[in-house]
Formats: sequence, structure tokens, C-alpha cells
Amino acid sequence: MVNTFFDTKIEKLIDNVEESKKILIEKELEAIGYPETVGALIRLLDRGLFERDTIVNHCFLLIKHLEQEEFFPYILDILKVTDESIYIQYGIRALSTIPKDTDLVRKLIPDIMQIIESATDHKIIYQGVVLLYRISKVHPQLDSLLNRKSIKVNTSLFQDTLQMVNNLDRWEADFHKHSNVRSELNHPDAFFNFANQFMIF
Repeated sequence: MVNTFFDTKIEKLIDNVEESKKILIEKELEAIGYPETVGALIRLLDRGLFERDTIVNHCFLLIKHLEQEEFFPYILDILKVTDESIYIQYGIRALSTIPKDTDLVRKLIPDIMQIIESATDHKIIYQGVVLLYRISKVHPQLDSLLNRKSIKVNTSLFQDTLQMVNNLDRWEADFHKHSNVRSELNHPDAFFNFANQFMIF
């Protein structure tokens, strides 16, 4: 079946974005050379990952600002085979618009959990847990998938994650500019209580 989303013009996606985001989008488009279509953007991202190029972060930021749920499964597929911590962090941020299709999200939750479980960087654990939290808010009917002890996480690594939650203001100032992540699970107790549903320490 032909993937019509990949044929979509980036310009068309921009038409649906808030005016305040268009400046940010233009900045990222300039940094990556103005790909014409979604397919061209994904190919640019794939090449950047292969070459370990900083263009990757700009691609992920652009995808985040475009706020199109159709990107979600493709970005998740990319993250499953990516081993560079900073790329995974930016990639999870790009998953900013949760798909409305409950069945699709149900199928993707195990992949998100696998990314968290295989993480060797506490920042990825934080990003992954926040993503699952946001999914829970959009699709509360999927909470039963989270209420299982299904992710094994190194205790020391999780303690580093909680320590980071204690210092989010400092970290977000560097990493989460123009991000809505800072408003979610920003207290260690709230973070622990949510993560404790599905993590084994």
C-alpha cells in the first residue's frame, strides 16, 4: 500500500500549526535544508542517524513542532534501532502528539517500554516515563497495560532519574526550551508513583 503521508508536503503541514510555532519550524527547516515532503524529511533523518550528524536533532525538533500524530509510529521504529542517547532523547521529544487511534497506541506501548528498559542513560528513562504518562492521559483505557511490573530498571539508574526530577528546572533550561514536558511529572513523588506501576527495581 502506498504511504500517502510520506508524500505530504511539509508546507501543507505548516498551515495547520499555531503561528507562534512557525518561527521555530522555519529555524529547523533552514538548519536541514528545507526538505519538500515528509518522506524527504524521514530520509534525511535516517541518513543523519547513519552518519551521526547533528542534523538529527534538528529533524526531531522539526517533527515535534509540526505536531502530526502520523509521525509517531515511524519515529518509534527509528528509536528502536538507535543507540545514541542524545538522539533517543530528542526522538522521544518528537513524539509530542499522541495518536488518537487507541489500537495503534496499544501496539506501540511495548516498544516504548523496551526503549526504557534498555536505556543506560537516566535521561532516557525520564523521557520514556513522561511519554507513557502522556499516553495514559490521552488513552486512560490503556492503563491496564501499565499496571504490570514489566520493565526491569537498574536501581542506581532510577535513583539518578529521581535526582534529575529534583533538578528539572536546571536541566530543562538547557534541553527543554519551548517544550511542554516540564509541566508533567515534575515532582519526584508523582514521578515515582507513576513509574512504580510498571517498573521492577
